[in-house]
Amino acid sequence: MLETVIAHHGRPAAFRSLTVFLVQMQHNTRINGLIKQINEHARRRAFLVGFSQSPAEFINGLIASQVCCTDVLRAAPARCLFLVLLKVRS
Repeated sequence: MLETVIAHHGRPAAFRSLTVFLVQMQHNTRINGLIKQINEHARRRAFLVGFSQSPAEFINGLIASQVCCTDVLRAAPARCLFLVLLKVRS
């Protein structure tokens, strides 16, 4: 449809191609954003389903993972700081 509208305005073929490319890029950017939202919702849902099925085991697992992270921080704080800074920049 867009190509037809552009073609009727007598634009050069290169302009039409560029316009179509830019429109496709906008759609791709929007689609990628929607995919990220879907993945985030799926992650949150999995979190909540895990909690709803067995709250005590879920909390125990969460605490155990936090203890593991704390142990890693104590073992190599400089490395962890580097990883945190690296994540903040990306």
